[in-house]
Amino acid sequence: SYFMQANDSTVRRTKTPYGIDLFDAITDGGTDPDSGETDCFLGRSGSGKTKWLRWRGVSAARMGKRVLHIQLEGTQQECELGYDATWTGILKKTLKKGETPPELEEKLKRAMRDILRMGGDIEVIAFEQFGTVSMKDVRDKVLDYRKRHGCFPDLLILDYLELCDPGNGKRYATTTEGEKYRREDSARAFKNICNEFKMSGATASQANDISPADYNNSNWVMTRHNVSSAKGLIDSFSYFVTWNVSNDEYKKHQG
Repeated sequence: SYFMQANDSTVRRTKTPYGIDLFDAITDGGTDPDSGETDCFLGRSGSGKTKWLRWRGVSAARMGKRVLHIQLEGTQQECELGYDATWTGILKKTLKKGETPPELEEKLKRAMRDILRMGGDIEVIAFEQFGTVSMKDVRDKVLDYRKRHGCFPDLLILDYLELCDPGNGKRYATTTEGEKYRREDSARAFKNICNEFKMSGATASQANDISPADYNNSNWVMTRHNVSSAKGLIDSFSYFVTWNVSNDEYKKHQG
């Protein structure tokens, strides 16, 4: 495999890495854009879903990949600041003050040179009004990216799945059953977009109401049955990753 030049859509691209050795080994290098492979990350509220997706973006960009990150919660500035914190390893509160520790300055300069040399890029698009986005809007943003850059992104990130409607014209009942179908249709639409434009895709989903007895057990593992209202949602994805953090692990900054 070798990297696709921006103006040559016929050349096969390398996979989009996770940047985590174990995952890259299991997936033989990451997700394959040419076959539209996608992954979904499942976690409880506040457990790090957005941080995971930003790590996906930074890891891809460091390997020369083009990333389109669509943010459905929070502002553009917040998302971009989060990316700055992710790739620099500097706390957001420090970045806000414009302070860079002297001992990190040269390291950051080297990192910036490496990213520029590899040709990687992360573009953030934020929809700052809650509940206004459909998968049709997402598809339109991908097409707009193609017009501006001359190629489709290697990795499409959506943060996160439940905040986006399928955009298929259906009206879903405001019931648990209706929400199940809405989320499962959104997952299928996301997969279809990645298939259509030959991109890897990464998104996240909210876990259901899990009891403290479960999530505080370090040996307990989330499954598809913990996807809020829609366990069939994961059928659309190539890879399904779950993350449970107990209160004790959270306090000790362990995952």
